[in-house]
Amino acid sequence: MSYTLQLTKTAVNIPTIGGDPYPEDFTANSFMFSAVLGLPFSVDVRLELFEVIPMGEGESLIPVPIVSATANTPGRTGVTFQVANSSSNNYVINVSGVPVVDFPSTYSFVLDQPDPTQPFPTLNNVSTSAPLPPNFFAVYQWSPPNSFLQLLSNAYAFSAVGNNANVSVTANTSLSQYVFLDRTSARAAFINLVNSGDA
Repeated sequence: MSYTLQLTKTAVNIPTIGGDPYPEDFTANSFMFSAVLGLPFSVDVRLELFEVIPMGEGESLIPVPIVSATANTPGRTGVTFQVANSSSNNYVINVSGVPVVDFPSTYSFVLDQPDPTQPFPTLNNVSTSAPLPPNFFAVYQWSPPNSFLQLLSNAYAFSAVGNNANVSVTANTSLSQYVFLDRTSARAAFINLVNSGDA
Protein backbone atom coordinates (compact mmCIF):
# COMPACT_ATOMS: atom_id res chain seq x y z
CA MET A 1 0.00 0.00 0.00
CA SER A 2 1.11 3.55 -0.67
CA TYR A 3 -0.11 6.84 0.70
CA THR A 4 0.07 10.44 -0.45
CA LEU A 5 -0.31 13.73 1.41
CA GLN A 6 -1.92 16.54 -0.54
CA LEU A 7 -1.92 20.22 0.46
CA THR A 8 -4.36 23.00 -0.37
CA LYS A 9 -3.29 26.58 0.39
CA THR A 10 -5.49 29.53 1.29
CA ALA A 11 -3.85 32.95 1.42
CA VAL A 12 -4.64 34.73 4.66
CA ASN A 13 -2.13 37.56 4.31
CA ILE A 14 0.54 37.57 1.60
CA PRO A 15 2.28 40.53 -0.07
CA THR A 16 1.61 41.48 -3.68
CA ILE A 17 4.80 40.97 -5.68
CA GLY A 18 5.35 42.28 -9.20
CA GLY A 19 6.94 39.68 -11.46
CA ASP A 20 6.30 36.90 -8.95
CA PRO A 21 7.46 33.58 -10.50
CA TYR A 22 5.01 31.59 -8.35
CA PRO A 23 3.75 28.97 -10.84
CA GLU A 24 0.23 29.23 -12.17
CA ASP A 25 -0.03 25.63 -13.39
CA PHE A 26 -0.23 22.31 -11.52
CA THR A 27 3.34 22.72 -10.23
CA ALA A 28 1.94 25.35 -7.83
CA ASN A 29 0.97 22.37 -5.67
CA SER A 30 4.64 22.09 -4.64
CA PHE A 31 5.11 25.78 -3.77
CA MET A 32 4.23 27.95 -0.80
CA PHE A 33 3.02 31.44 -1.76
CA SER A 34 5.96 33.80 -2.33
CA ALA A 35 7.13 36.15 0.43
CA VAL A 36 9.12 39.37 0.82
CA LEU A 37 12.08 39.54 3.18
CA GLY A 38 11.09 41.40 6.35
CA LEU A 39 7.33 41.40 5.63
CA PRO A 40 4.93 39.11 7.50
CA PHE A 41 2.82 36.56 5.66
CA SER A 42 0.17 34.05 6.71
CA VAL A 43 -1.16 31.02 4.85
CA ASP A 44 -3.63 28.31 5.88
CA VAL A 45 -2.59 24.87 4.62
CA ARG A 46 -5.18 22.10 4.52
CA LEU A 47 -3.78 18.57 4.68
CA GLU A 48 -5.50 15.58 3.07
CA LEU A 49 -4.19 12.02 3.40
CA PHE A 50 -5.07 9.38 0.81
CA GLU A 51 -4.44 5.71 0.19
CA VAL A 52 -3.37 5.23 -3.44
CA ILE A 53 -5.11 2.26 -5.10
CA PRO A 54 -3.85 1.25 -8.58
CA MET A 55 -6.73 1.06 -11.06
CA GLY A 56 -5.68 -0.25 -14.47
CA GLU A 57 -3.58 2.49 -16.05
CA GLY A 58 -4.58 5.01 -13.41
CA GLU A 59 -5.17 5.13 -9.69
CA SER A 60 -7.88 5.83 -7.16
CA LEU A 61 -7.41 7.98 -4.04
CA ILE A 62 -9.21 6.79 -0.90
CA PRO A 63 -9.39 9.40 1.93
CA VAL A 64 -7.72 8.41 5.21
CA PRO A 65 -8.67 10.22 8.46
CA ILE A 66 -5.77 12.27 9.85
CA VAL A 67 -4.93 11.68 13.51
CA SER A 68 -2.10 14.20 13.81
CA ALA A 69 0.17 16.31 11.65
CA THR A 70 3.34 18.35 11.96
CA ALA A 71 5.12 21.01 9.93
CA ASN A 72 8.52 22.64 10.14
CA THR A 73 11.11 24.60 8.20
CA PRO A 74 14.32 22.55 8.38
CA GLY A 75 17.30 24.74 9.24
CA ARG A 76 15.36 28.01 8.95
CA THR A 77 13.83 30.49 11.37
CA GLY A 78 11.23 33.25 11.33
CA VAL A 79 8.17 31.10 10.60
CA THR A 80 5.76 29.46 13.06
CA PHE A 81 3.09 26.78 12.68
CA GLN A 82 -0.26 26.67 14.46
CA VAL A 83 -2.90 23.97 14.14
CA ALA A 84 -6.03 25.88 13.11
CA ASN A 85 -8.31 22.86 12.75
CA SER A 86 -7.56 19.30 13.91
CA SER A 87 -10.63 17.67 12.37
CA SER A 88 -9.65 14.31 10.85
CA ASN A 89 -11.08 15.25 7.45
CA ASN A 90 -10.27 18.99 7.52
CA TYR A 91 -6.84 19.29 9.15
CA VAL A 92 -5.49 22.85 8.77
CA ILE A 93 -2.13 24.28 9.81
CA ASN A 94 -1.57 28.03 9.74
CA VAL A 95 1.90 29.02 8.52
CA SER A 96 2.91 32.57 9.42
CA GLY A 97 5.87 34.76 10.20
CA VAL A 98 8.61 36.82 8.60
CA PRO A 99 11.08 34.95 6.38
CA VAL A 100 14.72 35.13 7.47
CA VAL A 101 16.98 34.72 4.45
CA ASP A 102 20.51 35.97 3.82
CA PHE A 103 20.90 38.01 0.63
CA PRO A 104 24.71 38.35 0.45
CA SER A 105 25.90 41.90 -0.18
CA THR A 106 28.66 44.15 1.12
CA TYR A 107 29.23 47.70 2.35
CA SER A 108 32.47 49.67 2.05
CA PHE A 109 33.23 51.90 5.05
CA VAL A 110 35.53 54.83 5.78
CA LEU A 111 36.68 54.51 9.39
CA ASP A 112 37.37 57.30 11.84
CA GLN A 113 41.09 58.16 11.99
CA PRO A 114 42.38 59.16 15.46
CA ASP A 115 45.26 61.14 13.91
CA PRO A 116 43.75 63.99 11.84
CA THR A 117 47.02 64.40 9.89
CA GLN A 118 46.63 60.93 8.40
CA PRO A 119 44.26 60.01 5.57
CA PHE A 120 41.10 58.16 6.43
CA PRO A 121 41.58 54.39 6.24
CA THR A 122 38.93 52.37 4.45
CA LEU A 123 37.42 49.05 5.36
CA ASN A 124 36.07 47.21 2.33
CA ASN A 125 33.77 44.29 1.75
CA VAL A 126 31.96 44.08 5.07
CA SER A 127 29.01 41.73 4.75
CA THR A 128 25.63 43.31 5.44
CA SER A 129 24.97 40.49 7.90
CA ALA A 130 28.17 41.20 9.88
CA PRO A 131 28.38 43.65 12.81
CA LEU A 132 28.96 47.28 11.86
CA PRO A 133 32.52 48.54 12.38
CA PRO A 134 32.73 50.81 15.45
CA ASN A 135 32.89 54.59 14.96
CA PHE A 136 32.74 54.50 11.19
CA PHE A 137 33.02 57.89 9.49
CA ALA A 138 30.99 57.13 6.38
CA VAL A 139 29.76 54.45 4.04
CA TYR A 140 30.88 55.11 0.51
CA GLN A 141 29.65 52.08 -1.38
CA TRP A 142 27.00 49.39 -1.31
CA SER A 143 27.44 46.29 -3.42
CA PRO A 144 23.93 44.84 -3.69
CA PRO A 145 23.30 41.09 -3.92
CA ASN A 146 23.66 39.40 -7.28
CA SER A 147 19.96 38.53 -7.18
CA PHE A 148 16.99 40.02 -5.35
CA LEU A 149 15.19 36.65 -5.53
CA GLN A 150 15.95 33.35 -3.81
CA LEU A 151 14.32 29.97 -4.27
CA LEU A 152 14.11 27.99 -1.03
CA SER A 153 13.78 24.41 -2.22
CA ASN A 154 11.65 22.12 -0.03
CA ALA A 155 11.64 24.81 2.66
CA TYR A 156 8.43 23.61 4.37
CA ALA A 157 8.10 19.98 5.45
CA PHE A 158 4.68 18.49 6.30
CA SER A 159 3.92 15.09 7.78
CA ALA A 160 0.58 13.49 8.60
CA VAL A 161 -0.31 10.37 10.56
CA GLY A 162 -3.58 8.69 9.64
CA ASN A 163 -5.76 5.80 10.80
CA ASN A 164 -6.57 3.39 7.99
CA ALA A 165 -8.73 0.54 9.33
CA ASN A 166 -7.01 0.78 12.71
CA VAL A 167 -3.58 0.77 11.08
CA SER A 168 -1.35 3.82 11.63
CA VAL A 169 0.03 5.20 8.36
CA THR A 170 2.28 8.18 7.58
CA ALA A 171 2.87 10.34 4.53
CA ASN A 172 5.15 13.33 3.96
CA THR A 173 5.47 16.15 1.47
CA SER A 174 7.18 19.53 1.18
CA LEU A 175 6.75 22.98 -0.36
CA SER A 176 9.34 25.29 -1.90
CA GLN A 177 9.11 29.09 -1.73
CA TYR A 178 10.38 32.18 -3.52
CA VAL A 179 11.59 34.99 -1.24
CA PHE A 180 12.21 38.51 -2.55
CA LEU A 181 14.45 41.29 -1.28
CA ASP A 182 12.48 44.47 -1.89
CA ARG A 183 14.73 47.02 -3.65
CA THR A 184 12.94 49.99 -2.11
CA SER A 185 13.33 48.80 1.48
CA ALA A 186 16.92 47.68 0.81
CA ARG A 187 17.76 51.15 -0.52
CA ALA A 188 16.05 52.78 2.47
CA ALA A 189 18.10 50.60 4.84
CA PHE A 190 21.29 51.69 3.06
CA ILE A 191 20.35 55.37 3.27
CA ASN A 192 19.60 54.96 6.98
CA LEU A 193 23.03 53.36 7.45
CA VAL A 194 24.72 56.21 5.59
CA ASN A 195 22.98 58.75 7.83
CA SER A 196 24.16 56.94 10.96
CA GLY A 197 27.86 57.63 10.27
CA ASP A 198 29.94 60.38 11.87
CA ALA A 199 30.32 62.35 8.65
